[in-house]
Amino acid sequence: KPAGRPRKKVNGYAKSVKIPLGTVITDLEKKDWLVGPSIGSGGFGDIYSCCLAEKAPRSTNDYQQVLKIEPYENGPLFVEMHFYIRNTKKADIETFKKARKIKNLGIPCLLGRGCEELQGEKHRFVVIPRYGSDIWKMFINNGRQIPQHTVYRLAIQMLDVLEYIHGTTYIHGDLKGANILLGFGKGGDSQVFLVDFGLATHFTTNEFKPNPKQMHNGTIEYTSRDAHLGVPTRRSDLEILGYNLIQWSASKLPWEAPEILKVPLKVQEAKEKFMKDVEKSLKDLFGDIPRPLADFMVYVKNLKHDEKPDYDKCRQMFEKGLKALGKTNSGDLEFAGKAPALKKDKKEAINAAKRSPVRARDSESVSPMKRSRTKREETPTRDASPSPKRKVKAPKVKKEAVKAISKTKKLYKVNVELDISLDADVLVNVQRKPKAVATRKSPRATVSTPRAASEDECIPETPETSPRKRTTVKKTGKTRVLIHKET
Repeated sequence: KPAGRPRKKVNGYAKSVKIPLGTVITDLEKKDWLVGPSIGSGGFGDIYSCCLAEKAPRSTNDYQQVLKIEPYENGPLFVEMHFYIRNTKKADIETFKKARKIKNLGIPCLLGRGCEELQGEKHRFVVIPRYGSDIWKMFINNGRQIPQHTVYRLAIQMLDVLEYIHGTTYIHGDLKGANILLGFGKGGDSQVFLVDFGLATHFTTNEFKPNPKQMHNGTIEYTSRDAHLGVPTRRSDLEILGYNLIQWSASKLPWEAPEILKVPLKVQEAKEKFMKDVEKSLKDLFGDIPRPLADFMVYVKNLKHDEKPDYDKCRQMFEKGLKALGKTNSGDLEFAGKAPALKKDKKEAINAAKRSPVRARDSESVSPMKRSRTKREETPTRDASPSPKRKVKAPKVKKEAVKAISKTKKLYKVNVELDISLDADVLVNVQRKPKAVATRKSPRATVSTPRAASEDECIPETPETSPRKRTTVKKTGKTRVLIHKET
């Protein structure tokens, strides 16, 4: 094997080699792209922010493009690249926008492409515009829900994109929240873009014939009934869009259960049952059915596999829904109060945090060593109410040692081993050496704890006036002070 050859994944595709920050990659048109921070990783490759090397970015926001790279032998990026080459020319996109009388169309255009050898392994890459957060993150961060009027606006924008893609004889095949991205930068929150064309393929208008090699292609939650049979059709993309709209509105799809999703045939059966009587299925799911969703799913159900969808009719369904809600199809898309991603989105973790809020003094110690302290595994969990302060007995110090400090003012090294109860106040006096000796370093108070890497890493110099320093310690145990006279 060549040096640096990436290992094969379970899905049969190799992962790309990591690109160091600041690497310059040249595309086929001799444009140099400066690689910035990584912004994502997919099942087949990695995604990096980038910009033209001549621009010298000052911040991460100056990286206005994205570089997507995969090992050369992988297939998905090859498919995506050729879709961009053939179908995303700026002139073609502008022509479509004028014909439809729309200002924006949520489809990327190709900015660069080429091959690059990394660690002895040949890679293929494409460069497209950079986008913002994806709809799946917005959905999760807002409690698995999206406002109904925003769902309708997303439907209208995706219907525009699907109409354009189908006009090139292709289908997308993997429309989902994770592949729908908001615009990047100022004004980007009013438009979404459909990305990741790794499963794009030509649709068929021939005889409907199942293909065992292509069965269940896509993301299993949203795969259409035709895709479960391996047949690429235009109605398939619309059905996939419908399942996304239902999930965003109802929070969950009827077949979103682990025991079902593990078996593609069970998912297929659940969708066949759902689509057999769409009105009843939606009523069981919603109670009060969103009319535009019901009309759209009924329309998709009645489409023939080789029939061209009526995109205008579909858009009108959602435009009526917006009007009924007193909303317009303009301005920023609303997601019920956007919030940053939570590290732990489990409900119980959030509730626990609400019951026992973290106070600043709980997380910040005013230690004389000015270093962070980490919890030990054996430390008991703190209650919500503050524990009463416990008095700590002062350590016994020999009178001779105290007398030496007060009268002769000689230097003493103090080793303090602290392991004290919650919120206890410990006062430690450290004597500074006489100022007359200029060549010697100031003495330091050294805390010996099993968590400190070394004394030099966590011990600051003692101030000139030798003030008493206060520390708040969160551990339980004993205090031991050892005083040694320096020679």
